[in-house]
Amino acid sequence: MTLRPTRQADARPRRSRFTRVGLLAAILLTGALACNLPGRKQSPPETEVSPTLPRPPIPTPVLDPSSLCPTETGDTKLYLSLRNGFCFLYPAHYELRPDFEPSEDLVTLVGPLADPQAQESIAVRLSVAFNGPSDGMSSEQYAARWREVHQAPSDVPGYAETITGRAGWTLNGLPGFGLERRTFLIVAGFRYSITLVPLPEDVPVLAQEATLVWQTVTGSLVFFPPQGGQDYVQAEQVCPQETADSRPYISLKDGYCLLYPSDFEPDESFPGSFTGGPVVGVVEGWGEIRTSLTFGTFGAFPGSSAREVLAPRLEFIDAASVQDTTMGGAQAVVFRDPREPWASRQAMIVYRDFVYTIVAQPWEPERFPSGIEYLDRVWDTVTDSVAFFNRWN
Repeated sequence: MTLRPTRQADARPRRSRFTRVGLLAAILLTGALACNLPGRKQSPPETEVSPTLPRPPIPTPVLDPSSLCPTETGDTKLYLSLRNGFCFLYPAHYELRPDFEPSEDLVTLVGPLADPQAQESIAVRLSVAFNGPSDGMSSEQYAARWREVHQAPSDVPGYAETITGRAGWTLNGLPGFGLERRTFLIVAGFRYSITLVPLPEDVPVLAQEATLVWQTVTGSLVFFPPQGGQDYVQAEQVCPQETADSRPYISLKDGYCLLYPSDFEPDESFPGSFTGGPVVGVVEGWGEIRTSLTFGTFGAFPGSSAREVLAPRLEFIDAASVQDTTMGGAQAVVFRDPREPWASRQAMIVYRDFVYTIVAQPWEPERFPSGIEYLDRVWDTVTDSVAFFNRWN
């Protein structure tokens, strides 16, 4: 199983005059990557980030936030997050579980299965998330910005909705793990979102459960100053600036930014992939080959180091080549994958329990000597400049 980015589509490269060698990364990686789940969208194109956004507001301490929270009943339980600044009641028969992409700023409730006897069955899921400072946006503006960053379909309807006396904005029918409802809230200078899947009208057998958990949570939700918001990292705080020899690339959706050589070309159809240099060779079935580097995501691995994530795949790579390092202040490993159609230099990076990958290829000095200078340069430019921040939600 090959280690490759998963945000991109699983498709063979086009056999054009300059084959996008970076597409190989997706083909060799897709089977193992936890992020490549149905309904997920590709990362948005390079995004400009203003360096002049206002600083996050300083929360006013609440001596005992729990005193603001509602009281449990025989049918409900209380969830309280001092870090994220909210509490709410939820149906007692629901479970708190990790999400598909676990986060310390996200809580997910999971209800009964539609068909407990089925091998695979859908269940009601409701998530409440703290998503960082509002940067002066209203709830409606927040929803519009989220739609832009995540490339949500423009025809998904939106409408104003009041949640416990606060003005929110709801997008109903977003594609994801089934159609979902997502409500965006700005509270005291911070962004929050509430997500429900499936929609009650989409799965009649779960309609009652979906309505119950939505009404219970949104009808009891209480906000107070978050105690952990100060460690939220924004792109403009860490991303590198353009130089004479390099250009910036920023993925707000995936939470990383980097510089790439100015003579390399970003692949607009394959976000996070850059190609440059001369044609280094022709490989049957692939056409003309140029040097490429692809930066992608590998998924959430709570509590795991990069070596631990890599361990099940050691049989597929050159185990003696594995080296520990850091990139963007995050723990990482670098290694060589010798498999056909050509060898590649790769890295796994762990930032806040989320794993990113780098694939640079072809890495074969004897077979493709004219490309090594370009491979070393794009590798050094990217790995020396990469920075990570909280993914934009």
